[in-house]
Amino acid sequence: MIIVKTGLTRTVYLGAVSYFVLTTISAGEAVAQATLPPVTVEAPQAAKRSAVPRRSTAGTRAVARNRAASLGPGQPAPTAYRVPAASQVNGPPAPFAGGQVAGGTQVGILGNKSIFDTPFSVAGYTKDLVQSIQAKSVSDVLERDPAVTVGSNSSYYDILSIRGFPYNANDVALNGLYGVAPATTYPVELFDRIEVLRGPSQLLYGYPPLGSLGGVVNLVPKHATDDPIAQVTGTYWSNGMGGVAVDVGQRYGKFKEWGIRVNALYRNGTGAVDRFSEEAAAVSVGLDYRGERVRASLDYFHNYLNQPDGQRTTFGLLPGVNVPSGVRNTNNIAQPYEFYTANYDYGVARVEADVLENVTVFGAFGGKTQSATFLQALANTVIDNAGTVSQFEVGGPFKIDTTSAEVGVRSEFDTGPVKHKVVFAAQDVRFDRRSALTFGIALNNIYNPFPSPNPGVSVDAAGPALPLTKVDATSLSIADTLSVLNDRLALTVGARHQRIQQDNYGLNTGILTDTADNSRTSPAVGVAVKPIENVTLYANYIEALTQVTPAPFGTANAGQGFAPVVTQQKEIGVKVNWWGTLGTTIAAYDITSPSVFTNPVNNAYGPLGLQRNRGVEFTVFGEPAKGVRVLAGFSLIDGRLETTLNPTTTGKKAPAVPDYQGSVGVDVDIPGLPGLTVSPLAVFVGDSYYDPQNTQRVPAYVRADLGASYTFANMWSGKPIVVRGRIVNLFGANYLTNVPGAGGGISIGAPRAYMVSTTFNF
Repeated sequence: MIIVKTGLTRTVYLGAVSYFVLTTISAGEAVAQATLPPVTVEAPQAAKRSAVPRRSTAGTRAVARNRAASLGPGQPAPTAYRVPAASQVNGPPAPFAGGQVAGGTQVGILGNKSIFDTPFSVAGYTKDLVQSIQAKSVSDVLERDPAVTVGSNSSYYDILSIRGFPYNANDVALNGLYGVAPATTYPVELFDRIEVLRGPSQLLYGYPPLGSLGGVVNLVPKHATDDPIAQVTGTYWSNGMGGVAVDVGQRYGKFKEWGIRVNALYRNGTGAVDRFSEEAAAVSVGLDYRGERVRASLDYFHNYLNQPDGQRTTFGLLPGVNVPSGVRNTNNIAQPYEFYTANYDYGVARVEADVLENVTVFGAFGGKTQSATFLQALANTVIDNAGTVSQFEVGGPFKIDTTSAEVGVRSEFDTGPVKHKVVFAAQDVRFDRRSALTFGIALNNIYNPFPSPNPGVSVDAAGPALPLTKVDATSLSIADTLSVLNDRLALTVGARHQRIQQDNYGLNTGILTDTADNSRTSPAVGVAVKPIENVTLYANYIEALTQVTPAPFGTANAGQGFAPVVTQQKEIGVKVNWWGTLGTTIAAYDITSPSVFTNPVNNAYGPLGLQRNRGVEFTVFGEPAKGVRVLAGFSLIDGRLETTLNPTTTGKKAPAVPDYQGSVGVDVDIPGLPGLTVSPLAVFVGDSYYDPQNTQRVPAYVRADLGASYTFANMWSGKPIVVRGRIVNLFGANYLTNVPGAGGGISIGAPRAYMVSTTFNF
């Protein structure tokens, strides 16, 4: 059983974190002032992260204060303090050449690492990319990643899969913590990076609230940079939506140790999809502190979303029904009475303290409160070849409350010629989902949508939200990265012991129906070898866990519990940094994941099947020539149902896993026309199947976009003004997307749409 978290518990958590922050800051400052000798070595700028081992930096932090007292007129101010490269507080790693992709990302408990040093497949997409493509959602950004398949357009949530496995929006991480980000579309304008770890991640991130296993999406908040920023962007989207975004940040203090960053956005109007309108507002405040031995950050977010006319969601097919073809990409089968309204408050605090020159303790705490009221079709099913759609209309309140906490210690030391980077961490994620729903069936048509009477679904009649799912996931993890030969050979080994407690309740009753309390230890190993300085060969073995609910009523083994099932990944790859201007990666992986179903012969329920996804991914990014920036990727995927206990499906292609997918995007600065950039993009996705029998094939598609921007100086201030324009689906292709899992299914593709924006810098 899971202990329900109360307001008192939250208060204790917050008080403990606050006490830890205050005491470590006080202790760190006292130690710095009382014990460190007055050395005169300057620390580098924080943006220029040093790879020098921490133990060789003794005295670096004492420089600024000892020199500050003796500064004479005209002498330069001391620069920022050096911080560990793995720090998750002092800003993300610098962008790679071209500015679209980060040079490093968070890798869970390992902290920030260079993308060329980690033995895992990772990518970090920057705020510059988000702004240049005028993205509104995570899907707009991640459709450029070859491992990610993107689903529904113009919905209230991002539908994703990673390496062919569904990724639940509840499992998106915020600054390294699960369970904190809202389970809908994310206002990407508020974030500095959108990071992706491709493949299972149990050792690195722990257990996500709803058990997504194909990878991790991590959102990195914006913090103040050394240079002040003041920016306003106005945007227009077809066919009648306008918006404004504000980004303001600055650092304060003699050594710029205090920072504040505020972002806000508002948009309202109608979109390119028929009968789609949206009002969205969001604000974020990021505070951070960079001291000699202590670093801390606090990020708060509030989102509001109102879609008064419903939204496009996915649809399914009855067996024997053909996949619809020629569906207009502006069609919307949402009924006129559908709507979605939600408020989200969420945040995360992090603190790091260097208790010794080679030892850093860290802690983080985050939480989320999500409250929504909605009436929509949670399931749309095409029931005949004429396109008739049966719509399972659902309405009522929906609430999610989560807390997430992490504490740990990192240390660096040598044993003879071997360098060690050791991390030990403890984590706790608590997830509480509640709802109260009323139901009804409506009819529509995928080709010719029409209004259907409300089948008696009433939000008011649903009553207060009752418990639905509670999860408490606690874990202990340890990892050591051993390196020799000046880090040319590095081995990462580790394990996480995970306990998962889950309670499930009857819908609209709040009565406990089943409970699970299981634990498992998951090992992982990764190796990175640099035969030459700019080439990294890597391999890894890592797992993911999924908690299986007890066998349901009506099965032969009703009530039987199961230990978490294990998804296993084996991966090898090559990463090359070409002259610091172009990066390429290639990865080959093999992932096996148990499938849960009821045996048709003996009616026994459990993890009886196995899906195996094997693939090859290639990415290229950077600025290979001056004024030419490229971001492209391609993947081949073979997803198979290896074991199903059904001869009609065993060995068939896994549903919703395309044969291939990828994108090619190029930004070209036009010679002879300073400030003008043209940005074409092609997105292509191969065939996939909706059903496990492989009779309902969703065809391949290619979509072309075209963007352009012009940058010029403000005649009064000299600051840059940037005008951007973009056309999505330039040729108006009608296509369908297909994504697996809960919330997934077939979606109508994006219609032709255009957007224009102007960014003013002050």
